Amino acid sequence: MADISEAAPIRVILSADKHAKDKQHKRDPEAEHQADKDHPQRGGGFYDPTTIMGIPAAEVTPRVQETLTNLMVEFDSTRAELKSAKAHIQYLEELSESHSYLPIINRRGLHRELSRMLALAERAEISNTFVCFHIRNIQDIRRKYGLGAAENALIWAAEILNAGIRDTDVIGSLGGHDLGVILTVAEAESAADLAAKLAEALEQGAFPWDGERLSLKTAHGQHTFRPGDSAETVMAGADADLLAHEQAAANG
Repeated sequence: MADISEAAPIRVILSADKHAKDKQHKRDPEAEHQADKDHPQRGGGFYDPTTIMGIPAAEVTPRVQETLTNLMVEFDSTRAELKSAKAHIQYLEELSESHSYLPIINRRGLHRELSRMLALAERAEISNTFVCFHIRNIQDIRRKYGLGAAENALIWAAEILNAGIRDTDVIGSLGGHDLGVILTVAEAESAADLAAKLAEALEQGAFPWDGERLSLKTAHGQHTFRPGDSAETVMAGADADLLAHEQAAANG
């Protein structure tokens, strides 16, 4: 079925020739071939001087012509409505993946990006690594300074992480106090080095709030993509690594 959202030439409706039945035309194959070269649409079946939309010109009465014109107008209107609807659907999809207040995508958007990156990595046979950052003292900030301070802390953390990654990397919210980063073309070792630098930037910096400078405490874990991974297993693997690190720090 043709896609009516794509613009296509519409044949001009010719006036009916009431004497067409009385006219005899002798075919000249060579002349017709040259006409097809001069007018490509003729060769493609879009234009035939003896027919209008498959209807012999002799049968196109003024009423038929008016009906066909109305149909074409309705066709163009439907095509414009479809184009507008597609644009609105795209807008809603983008909106559904934007975080409510953080300048990054939400968990749904991050899940989609992970799925896409997994497929690309498998086809290109490259290594990507997912890193989960947990902001450990958000609740302390929330209790002492209020909800606004806690939200501002997450916004600042997202901006620091975003500034520290490459254009090909992706950052998003995992919900709550967790942020996720997809490091493209990154083996486990190089990803660990970059994750440590990002964590250091988060903890050594501070953001202003109500005349004070507030700092963050973080923990992070990572998972390098493996064959057969899904977005869920990648997230779970990074979370398990994060918990293992926190447990080791608590015991040590």
